Amino acid sequence: MDYLLLTGTIFKKKYMVILSLLIWSQLFFSCAIQHPEVTIKEEPPAPKITSLDKILRQIGKMTEIYGSVPVNIQSKDVGDETGKSEGTKGEIPRDISKMVESTLNSVGGKITYVPYDPVFLMNMAQTGYSNFQDKIIPDVVVTGGITEFDVGLEVRGSDTKVGVEAEFTENSSVPKWTPSNVVDLKYEAQDRESLSSITVDFNLREFRTSSGVAGMQTINTVKVYKAAAEKELGFSIFGPTFGMKGTVQKIQGRHAATRLLVQLSMIQLVGKYLGLPYWRLLPDAQPDPVVTEAIVDAFLNLSETDQIRWTQEFLILHGYDVEINGIIDEKTKAALVKFDHQTPYVSKDTFLTIYCSVPLEPIELALMRRKKIIALLSAPPKVTPQQASVSEESPKQEEVKKEKKNTKKTKQRITPTPSLEDDLLNQIERKENREKDEWK
Repeated sequence: MDYLLLTGTIFKKKYMVILSLLIWSQLFFSCAIQHPEVTIKEEPPAPKITSLDKILRQIGKMTEIYGSVPVNIQSKDVGDETGKSEGTKGEIPRDISKMVESTLNSVGGKITYVPYDPVFLMNMAQTGYSNFQDKIIPDVVVTGGITEFDVGLEVRGSDTKVGVEAEFTENSSVPKWTPSNVVDLKYEAQDRESLSSITVDFNLREFRTSSGVAGMQTINTVKVYKAAAEKELGFSIFGPTFGMKGTVQKIQGRHAATRLLVQLSMIQLVGKYLGLPYWRLLPDAQPDPVVTEAIVDAFLNLSETDQIRWTQEFLILHGYDVEINGIIDEKTKAALVKFDHQTPYVSKDTFLTIYCSVPLEPIELALMRRKKIIALLSAPPKVTPQQASVSEESPKQEEVKKEKKNTKKTKQRITPTPSLEDDLLNQIERKENREKDEWK
């Protein structure tokens, strides 16, 4: 009898302990649920920096190093041409005009961005703040938009499920007061990944004629991914069940990807239009045939003297000490042999290699060499008796030459010109003619 009373007392104490634990745990969790604490991450605002920001500045410096003609660029409204920005609740931007404006304005160098804002100009005219005499007229206009947004091009997923269960018999050491004599463990994991693509098209129009510039277009695509993962762990010990579950979803920024497409497209358009080897600035990029063919055509359309002068100009950019005189003298021969290791003569392939491999770093040294070229072009040329014996062009020939230059003005904008600045060339020609007259 005493044994039974003792046993009953022990079980009562166990139940009282379990009941007390349940009551205290309920009170604890109820307080925690009623007054949860959440920590918010605070980050200060920071500049938006992309992987192409540096390349945009470099293409602007390249226009100065290569002596490109100044270009005024304007852009029209650029937006989503697929209509999916509304259907996907803004998953892609509806209007990317501001991205285009910011990108063009960040290039610098010989590129000037001209905003398109007729309402602002009209209001300024009505208020009398401006008479428009100092307004810049654009040379070319950028048009384009988002032309493709393909969602779910490829969807992949995987599921993992693991479960273990053990049941204890009545003869085991499991207490009789437990709700169950089963112990089990379950683990589940799910992974999902989907692929989409965004494509943008851009073209260049000539402002004066409102016609497209042949070959001046870009079509670029970027792949964007969306991934989700879920993991769950649960286990049960003699009735009570415990579990943990975690989910995460990551989406590659569609708007950020679109900005990269815009920046890449503007780099390409500027490089194509001015005949610059822009692909040297991009990782894993191949030479653009539009640019290389334009350079070769411009070189072949020159006279032999101008071909040599143009080659000497870029030999100076490579660091060789040569004169810009249109003659393959000893310095020019030595520079060509050192560069090509084959021939001291200028061919289209040799010039193309020289043109496309101009050192761009350090940028200060490259710009200093360009200033040296400007000084050489503006200095009085050294006239030899052989050069002075060449007869001057007749007035009729000069008129034909001027007319030919005017008819090819559009073409010259998309191909490299042998001179640095037109006014410097005109000044040099006048000085050469004056020196010839004085020598005679």
